[in-house]
Amino acid sequence: MTSRESTFPACATGSSSRLRRRSKVSAQPKSSTRSPMGSPSPARKGRWVVPTRRFLWLVGALLLMGLLVSAWPDLEVLWVLLVLVLLLLFLLDVLLGARRSEVRVEREVPVAYLGREGKYLIRIHNEGNRPLRLLVSEVLPAACEGEPLEKRLLLLPQGQIQVERKFLGVRRGRYPLLPIGLRISTLLGLAAYQEYREDEASLALQPGRPSSETSWLLVRVGELIQDKDRSLLRRGGNWQFDSLREYCVGDEPRKIDWKASARRHRPMVRTYRSEMNSQVLFLLDTGRLMGNLVGGISKLDRAMTPLLDLSAVCLREGEKVGLMTFDAKPQLWVPPKEGLSHLHSLTQALTQLETSHEPTSYFRAFTQLRARIKKRSFLVIFSDFLDEISAEAMLPGLHKMAQKHMLLFVAVNDPQTGRILQAGAKDPQSLLEKAVAAQLLAERRRVLARIERMGIPTLDMDPQRLTGPLIRKYLQMRLGRV
Repeated sequence: MTSRESTFPACATGSSSRLRRRSKVSAQPKSSTRSPMGSPSPARKGRWVVPTRRFLWLVGALLLMGLLVSAWPDLEVLWVLLVLVLLLLFLLDVLLGARRSEVRVEREVPVAYLGREGKYLIRIHNEGNRPLRLLVSEVLPAACEGEPLEKRLLLLPQGQIQVERKFLGVRRGRYPLLPIGLRISTLLGLAAYQEYREDEASLALQPGRPSSETSWLLVRVGELIQDKDRSLLRRGGNWQFDSLREYCVGDEPRKIDWKASARRHRPMVRTYRSEMNSQVLFLLDTGRLMGNLVGGISKLDRAMTPLLDLSAVCLREGEKVGLMTFDAKPQLWVPPKEGLSHLHSLTQALTQLETSHEPTSYFRAFTQLRARIKKRSFLVIFSDFLDEISAEAMLPGLHKMAQKHMLLFVAVNDPQTGRILQAGAKDPQSLLEKAVAAQLLAERRRVLARIERMGIPTLDMDPQRLTGPLIRKYLQMRLGRV
C-alpha cells in the first residue's frame, strides 16, 4: 500500500505557508493499465490468431536450414517440403482450434469495502469435448491495488476452473471491470487464439464494514448497554420520563408520583431514561484537508467507517440519524430517519460522495443546518484543521451551535505527524521536519482545548482506530455512562 510521504515544508515560514503545502492532496493510487499480454486498455476487440514460440522456433530452424541449402543444393527439395508441411500444419492447427463458444468466462463480484482486502472469482468453463490450454490475464481498475493476473490453465473437457482475485480498494465508487484476456493454444501448439472477453461486471467499493461485523458490533454494544450496572433507566435527573413502577426500599421519596400513587392506592415512582428517540446528525467535512491520504486512503474515506459504525449503534437505539456533507458550501443532505434499514441509505450516499479540493466554509454549513433542523439534536462533526489560523473559521460556528445542540467534534488525525516527531533526527532536513511537526501538534492541542472550553467534547485520533473510542464517547454523552 502506498503511504503518503512527508509534506512538511523545507523551511518554517509561517502557518499560512504550512497550510498551502500540507493541504495538497496526494496523487491517486497507481494501477497498471497495460495487460500482461501487452495490449493496452481499452482492449482490442475481436479474436485473432498469433503464432506461438513453438512455431517461431520451427521457422527459425528452417531459416538456418535454408543457409545450408545454399551450400548443399541437394537439400533444397527437402527444405521446400518441410516449409510446406509446416505451413500446412499451421493452417490445420488454426482451423481445428477451439471455437469461441467453447470457452465461457464469468465473474462473481461481491461488494468490497474501502481499505480492506477484497476478493472476487473468475470462472472459466470448457464447453467443448477436448482439453484446452490457455493463458488468462486481467488488470485491476485504477481504484484498486493488486498484482495483474497472468495464469496458465489446463481445462479438462466440460470442466471448470475458478481463479480468485485479491485486491485492496483505495477509492470509493463503482468501477467497471476491465476485459479478461484469453490466449487459447491450439492442438499442436503452433498457434493461439487471442481475445478479450467483456462483460457487465463492476466492482463496488463502499465504506463501512461487512454486515456480519456490524451485527457483531451491535451485539457487543447491546451487551454493554443492557448490563445491569449500565442500565439506561435512571432515577430522577434531567432525563426524559420513561415509566412508573412501584416504590422499592431505597428509592428517594421525592421521586414518588403522588397523583399516580393515589390512583393506584400504592406508592409509585417515576423512572427516566436518556434523550433517546431524538436526532443524531453527522456533519462530514469533504473539503481540501480531508483529501490528504492516511495509509494510501484519504482522511474522508477513513472517517466514513467509524461514522457508519456509530450510525448503526444510534439506529439500533431508536434514534433518528441524518447526514450532511459540506466543503465550500453544503452538499449532500440525508434527512434523519430511524431503523437499521436506514444504514443502507447512508452507505449508498457516502459511496457516491466526491472529495472536494475547495476550502471548508463552516459558516455556510452551520447556517444551512440551522435552517434545516429546529429541535435540539446531537451533532457529530467529522473535520480537521491544520493549525490555529485554519481553525479560526470554525470556532465561532461551533460555539453558536453548542448553545442549542449537543456537539461532539471528531478531528481526523494524521498519524504521520506523530511519527515524524518520534523519529530520530539524522540530518538538518529531518530536524526541521521535527520542529514543524512539534509546532503543528502544539497548535492542534491548543485548538482542541479551546473547543473543550466551549463545552464540546473532542476526539483526536488516527481514523483507523476511531470506532471504539467514538462509540464509547457516544455512550458517555447520550446514555449517561460507559
